[in-house]
Amino acid sequence: VASDIVLLNDSQYKLRNQSEVSEYKFSATAQRVLFITGPLKGIFAKTVISAGAPAIVLPKKENEELGYRLAEADVWAFFKRQ
Repeated sequence: VASDIVLLNDSQYKLRNQSEVSEYKFSATAQRVLFITGPLKGIFAKTVISAGAPAIVLPKKENEELGYRLAEADVWAFFKRQ
């Protein structure tokens, strides 16, 4: 099921289509988002700059190696102001 990843503050996120609030950490040195709890717990995610804006990428290859089948290709979450 497709959904937006909503970063609520420096440590909490939710999926737009769910009410559950979960925790994440950002590692600036590793350029990674670490999903600690919730529906994305354990998913491999990295951050990139795309067209001058921050984005979160859930790469297919790395996630399949971890046992997750998310999509047929990398999943991109782009920054969008509310």
